[in-house]
Amino acid sequence: MAILIQPDGSNDEVVPEDGQRFTLDELRAHVGGWIEKVRLPAETKVNGYTIQTMYVNEEGRWENLEHNLNASMIADRHIVGNALVLFQGEQEEEDEE
Repeated sequence: MAILIQPDGSNDEVVPEDGQRFTLDELRAHVGGWIEKVRLPAETKVNGYTIQTMYVNEEGRWENLEHNLNASMIADRHIVGNALVLFQGEQEEEDEE
């Protein structure tokens, strides 16, 4: 399962086009630019699910993207723009990064 957390507080469940793995282009589309993999506190859990990875727009601060309060609370750092959160068991596309 993956959730797209948006700065306005809305969350949308998203799935990879092939149903299994996000491609680099899909990750970029969700965050609106170049991706940055965010290091999360160990064993970060939301609604009982363990978060595996969070991706954000690498240039979001330079682009003055809106503060994302929900993603910031999960990451325990300032996050701007959309954040794509992958939960344990999800597979992101490692080969293309």
